[in-house]
Amino acid sequence: MKTNNPLVSIVAISYNHADWLKFSLDSIRTQTYSNIEVIIIDSNSSDDSYIKILEYIESNGLNEWKVFRQDKPTSICQNLNFALSLIKGEYYQVVSCDDII
Repeated sequence: MKTNNPLVSIVAISYNHADWLKFSLDSIRTQTYSNIEVIIIDSNSSDDSYIKILEYIESNGLNEWKVFRQDKPTSICQNLNFALSLIKGEYYQVVSCDDII
């Protein structure tokens, strides 16, 4: 059943995006549409992206955001397929963590 306020899943994929994470995650956090779930997948970054993601979530009180870290670097398609197995939204949006929405 469609509702007037369907859940939208936002999938953010990071691979060595430490320098851009704050801008990207801010753009997700400040969206005006509120019925969202956020899934962040770190593709085993070799910089400090994963730590910055965790710090961002903690400092902004975003405990409902879900974060996953791959065991090894994986392609965008592999990360997206993994994310699609997790999302609950009627719609979804994918963003790399060096982009803003």
